[in-house]
Amino acid sequence: MARLRGDRSQAVTATAPTRAARIPPGAWRAIGSPLRLLLAAGLAVRILSAISAPELPVLLRLAAVVLVLLAAWRPAAGLAVTTAMLPAGLLFASVPAHASEMLAWSFLCGWLTAVWRPLSAGRVSPGILLAASVYVGCIAASWFGQTLTEAAGVAPSALGGFIMRALPIDHLVFSSPEPQTWSFLHAVTGIGLLLSALSLTPSEPRLPRWIAAALVTTMATLALVTVVQLVREWAGNDYASWFLIRYLQGHRFSAHMADLNAAGSQYVLAGLIAAAWVAAGRHRMRWNAAIALMLPAFWLSGSRSAAFGAIAIGAAVLVLSRRSQAVTGRTPITFGQIPLWLKVSVPAAVAVAVALAFASATLETGEHGGASDSLRLRSLFLQTSGRMLASAPALGVGVGQYLPRSAEFMPAELHAIYPFENAHNYVAQEFAELGIVGGLAFLALVAVGLSAGWRAVGAPHAHRAVTAIFAASVGYLLTCVTGHPLLVLEAALPFWVVFGIAAGHAPDSGHLPSWARVAATLAGTLLVGSVVMSGAQYSRMPKAPMDRGFHDQRVSDDGVTYRWSTRHAVAWVPPDIGFLTIPIRGPELANRTRPFRAQVEIDGRVVKTVTASPDEWTPIGISLRNQAPHARRRVDVRVNQVWTPKRDRGDNEDDRPMGVMVGTLTLQTLPAAPTLP
Repeated sequence: MARLRGDRSQAVTATAPTRAARIPPGAWRAIGSPLRLLLAAGLAVRILSAISAPELPVLLRLAAVVLVLLAAWRPAAGLAVTTAMLPAGLLFASVPAHASEMLAWSFLCGWLTAVWRPLSAGRVSPGILLAASVYVGCIAASWFGQTLTEAAGVAPSALGGFIMRALPIDHLVFSSPEPQTWSFLHAVTGIGLLLSALSLTPSEPRLPRWIAAALVTTMATLALVTVVQLVREWAGNDYASWFLIRYLQGHRFSAHMADLNAAGSQYVLAGLIAAAWVAAGRHRMRWNAAIALMLPAFWLSGSRSAAFGAIAIGAAVLVLSRRSQAVTGRTPITFGQIPLWLKVSVPAAVAVAVALAFASATLETGEHGGASDSLRLRSLFLQTSGRMLASAPALGVGVGQYLPRSAEFMPAELHAIYPFENAHNYVAQEFAELGIVGGLAFLALVAVGLSAGWRAVGAPHAHRAVTAIFAASVGYLLTCVTGHPLLVLEAALPFWVVFGIAAGHAPDSGHLPSWARVAATLAGTLLVGSVVMSGAQYSRMPKAPMDRGFHDQRVSDDGVTYRWSTRHAVAWVPPDIGFLTIPIRGPELANRTRPFRAQVEIDGRVVKTVTASPDEWTPIGISLRNQAPHARRRVDVRVNQVWTPKRDRGDNEDDRPMGVMVGTLTLQTLPAAPTLP
């Protein structure tokens, strides 16, 4: 009987490879190559549109071309060069352009185009692939559901074109008009870099060292630029003492980043990498010089309580990981194997760092007070996030919707300070926007990546660069609890590369557990259901739809009542047959060479595209020959570019994106044609 069981087990074992090999590798390549080319083509169209745009600097356009070619020739080198450029994206081009995203897309385009080369030289962790797929699925379903919901009034036959236009070709130059679109594109770009780092790590052993050196060099250079800029401003104020004292009292500054908290997260990421190399005893003078350059800029960026805590946690991880390699030589140590002095000293170091941070914060007189005010504000933000999550617990309010909808859920005390704001806690914002399903998917991705990174630093002969990168990833993630650096491209994209490098060095974790497959299947079912519900909501036309995408009503010098549009505005008119007139006029801007063009859609179909002259009103006449099936007819106005009074005229603090002037829509109705008996 035992022999029979043994023969049976051998038979099962012998047949297992046959079942697994039903699809040969060549077939997988035949399936994957067209998909790669399709994705690369979508990126290439948008990159070419940005390269041909006169609004972008020549240096950025040249950098994009170089990255495409370099990534196609040697992907690992392309990823290292891309990582070096990403933190300085705002120095390449200012908003509304997405310079960092353009650089990342250029690398991904070249990497995907090289179909003669497999994407990965080794086996990528199935756990990370599953977690990343579920997370991207949550974001994609949320974006698609919102796009469907906002398509009310679009004819079913025009729905496909409407959805395609929701992903504008010129996103890299003027940004997408809808927050869910650019949030979706930002997140997917980050995951794309994560997967590329995971895939390229096995083929290039020197990649961790390249990434570490590239990131530290860039951040040290940006820190030097910040200090030099500060000294120049100090010289412009006759080297007055009050100028420096205000920075000791909490005034914050960064030359390369508008979001100062995100700049602090950048310095945490690069600073911990440099500190790890110093601890390893290699090229100490070089890495100490980089730390010395970054420290003043790090202090100027502010957000010190979170940053000091992140540094302490990152240093603790560094010590534990090095101790793990020394003790076991193979796998990370357990808590019981940690020496007593290490168990006491690490928490003590964290406590001292946090205490020093709070002590320095109490001396500050920043924008909203000291440490107690900061804690109170963050507690109010948590209340806002909790209310938002309670309104849509399963799938959230929608990707990209936290900022525009935050005023609906803010306590009165917080709303008196911020008209609208992000959560100052990226994890809470993910739960609020994507619900419990998306929030858990994000946490699962982080947990699986950290687990893989911990296995990597405990592996035999682990490279010191991997240890440094893993410690920096842990420190950076801690800043996400008190900030939202992953919402800022220049801070988010380098992290996803670093996170992927750390996780990509982990030994193979084997097959996925059955519970993970069940959870992913359940999440996928919920996401499909959410898209179906959004489709049902699209089919139900609201009784009294409201105009959107317009600013407040004004009167021009020649007496015409108008509203400034954004890049995409929606208006509603009666459903009757007749002749619709839409008067438009462009802004008078001395610094724009590209003319403003307005595209008009009726019921989701493009009917006219005209140039909006800044000198006179241009009436757009449209013949409506069919009765609309709903109580109101939808009119979309899409503008090819945006401007702001603050950035383009410099006359006030109004930084709202504006397109063209749209006058009152007038419909001259005609009697319906008589029906034949």
